[in-house]
Amino acid sequence: KTLWSQLLGVIPQKETTPAMSRGTTLEPLARECFNQSTGFDMKPAVVVSIEHPWMMASLDGMNLEKEILLEIKCPGVKTINMAMEGIIPVNYQVQIQHQFAVTGFDQGYYYCFDGDQGIAISINRDNEMIERIINEGYRFYQSLISLEPLEEWVK
Repeated sequence: KTLWSQLLGVIPQKETTPAMSRGTTLEPLARECFNQSTGFDMKPAVVVSIEHPWMMASLDGMNLEKEILLEIKCPGVKTINMAMEGIIPVNYQVQIQHQFAVTGFDQGYYYCFDGDQGIAISINRDNEMIERIINEGYRFYQSLISLEPLEEWVK
């Protein structure tokens, strides 16, 4: 409901936090480190789905030739420790699956970067999760177009 209200201008956009600024600042270095360690040539891109034109994604990196995408995070110690154990937080998994839905790609990487080195975790397309993302995303999109909040938000 907060995002819906922000997108419609009912409430102000979320302010940039120090953690968000850190991620933005470190992202180019992280992408360069990922490219050097893997040999991939990943470039940032903003893409719109051909099949679902109401869906778009801002990609930290993509390689059209290899059809792979990259999601970079420059998080705190807890999330870095999770990555060291091969664990991707659920909210990032959903974000990456959304990116698969938009691009049509089947493979990508979650890259957890601490400012010096990174941990790359391969992630594959999950069609069941993507179906839920598309269905719920379309409901959300329709609520924005109609200016009507989703019924579960109204009490």
